[in-house]
Amino acid sequence: RTQSVMAQQRIFLDDASHQLRTSLATLRTQIDYALLTKDKLDTDATLHALARQVSHATRSTNQLLALARSDTAALRPGEFDAGELLREVALALLPRARERRIDLGVDVVDNLNLFGDRGMLREALANLADNAIRHAPEEGVVTLHGEVADGEQRLSVLDNGPGMDPELMARVGERFLRAASGSGAGSSGAGLGLAIARSIAERHHGGLTLAEAGDAPAPGPGLVVSIRWPAPQRKEET
Repeated sequence: RTQSVMAQQRIFLDDASHQLRTSLATLRTQIDYALLTKDKLDTDATLHALARQVSHATRSTNQLLALARSDTAALRPGEFDAGELLREVALALLPRARERRIDLGVDVVDNLNLFGDRGMLREALANLADNAIRHAPEEGVVTLHGEVADGEQRLSVLDNGPGMDPELMARVGERFLRAASGSGAGSSGAGLGLAIARSIAERHHGGLTLAEAGDAPAPGPGLVVSIRWPAPQRKEET
């Protein structure tokens, strides 16, 4: 078990180092170009590119830290209000959704309580929702959903984008998987958001599943990504 943990840590450090070195190298190149150019328009364009790269590097760093926490932090399970959690995540991501004119909503029955580590599950759901907002078409629809069904607790993110290639869907949750999905086709992503969600689901003795929206409770084309973990067994009153 110790050897397995050490091997996993080495892989994580190698992948994380590559991820951060790439971002830093790109930043250095852009700074060098800005220092050399005399054209104000070129300088302004480079500064905008630098701002985007810094945002990307910041997001990647935060995700790497979240991934490390999801692997090692002790679970603090408890009962929490699913609707409150979903609305909290939606409110935090609302500015980003508005930038892309995404209709971001919440679908959950009243007084639905789930059992798990609320902080970790919030991290997982936020990463899935952020992915959906990034890859859904502009003026698209993204919905956060919570339910208990068939002995499982589920937190899901539904979108009406073009979905995901079946080959990529089969590899969901692989760390540092470079993938293109939705309106982001042609762009690359580190796959860290899905890896974080999968790690947190597995810590709860569950898993992460992807399905076409037509195969799940969602209208029209798109993708449904769900964190699923066992519902607690209720003791019968005697």
